[in-house]
Amino acid sequence: MRQQWFIIPLILACAVSGYGQDHKITRKIGGRDRTFVVDPAHEGRGSWTTVWRDESERNEVIQLSPTILQYNYYEEHEGTLSSYAQPVKLEFMDKSFHTIREVDLRMTRPYQDIGEDRLSYVKSFSDEAGRHVGPYKGPKTGLLPTEYTLYTKVSSDGDHIIVTYWLLGLIHGYEIISTQQTIRIYDPQGNLWYESGEIPVIDTEAVSNNRRYLIYTYGTSELLYRGTGNAAGWGVMRLADNKIMYTEPMDAKRYTFCGYTVEGNLVNLTQTNGRGTTDCGYWVLLDSAVDMLYRYRISYNEMRTIYKEMEENKITDELHYVFRLLDFEPIPMPGE
Repeated sequence: MRQQWFIIPLILACAVSGYGQDHKITRKIGGRDRTFVVDPAHEGRGSWTTVWRDESERNEVIQLSPTILQYNYYEEHEGTLSSYAQPVKLEFMDKSFHTIREVDLRMTRPYQDIGEDRLSYVKSFSDEAGRHVGPYKGPKTGLLPTEYTLYTKVSSDGDHIIVTYWLLGLIHGYEIISTQQTIRIYDPQGNLWYESGEIPVIDTEAVSNNRRYLIYTYGTSELLYRGTGNAAGWGVMRLADNKIMYTEPMDAKRYTFCGYTVEGNLVNLTQTNGRGTTDCGYWVLLDSAVDMLYRYRISYNEMRTIYKEMEENKITDELHYVFRLLDFEPIPMPGE
């Protein structure tokens, strides 16, 4: 199970009532009816659970939230399955688990005008010779890609499904000289309400509950940035016009982004140094109710005390509790 947090505690780091217990559903996969169990009280909010995988382990179904499923497919090359699961479809259901809408991620993916002879979908991490795909370290002036590979990522922050497509331009079969990105955001009913290919290349992202802002990290992906010297950091973008409202570089060697949490009007990003020292982390909160950012640098002992208090007092609204408890520093964003 993976988790993404949207509180932005840069510690660089749903449940559904009234449903009942686990529910069996049947879907046609690979030309056959497949029955598997979904959890009506699935946590959602960036967590995911594998609910079915076939005997060949080439097909699998991931539950992203109580009513959203992701279908993956593993390519095979010379008898070996790829380690990269290609997202091929999203299914959006109602509370009775009837299908509202399906989104074919394979047929609707961008950049198909490049042509199948120059575009692959399985070389995100290694080429056919097993060489690791990574940034080209020589001078790029005058170089043009000879081929491309497309990497697709699906994430859920609770109220939105975010599909990110990275188009990597390659030379020599495995060295990256260019990167383009397209992001599509869907609501829980499968409606596409945002799409853009005119944004900075970013790693991870989450959406504010009022759909005004995208909070994101950049420069931390080994695949996109390894060896390039690009700065790492985080930022906030206004979705209406893709305007960068705030950005802050971070020391990638000192801090590691570890996730997001979304809780009502608060979005949280966490960054940690991963060493458990007193200089433990950095929390960032986006309060979409007042269009304000807040930050707080927290020590390991302080954080441990807070989470102990929350557990003892059965506090579930983590972000609002922490926001009220600690003296966060406001970060004004530019005006409209």
